Amino acid sequence: MAQLDRFLAVLVTNHGTALHLVTDDVARLEIGGVPRPVTKQSFTSAQLLALLREIATPEATELLDAGQGAM
Repeated sequence: MAQLDRFLAVLVTNHGTALHLVTDDVARLEIGGVPRPVTKQSFTSAQLLALLREIATPEATELLDAGQGAM
């Protein structure tokens, strides 16, 4: 199972409205407008890029690998 899938499963199971993934911060699940931590450790930029690569198109992956933003 992809790592991002696990976070999305937690989001759905807990009826969350948003998942916040930010470099140098813990993952947070928003429930009822209140962000709640779902990890103990902060994410590094490399970890967040790995999550993005799981769902990125081949073109977006190339941009990410080049250090550029991808839509």
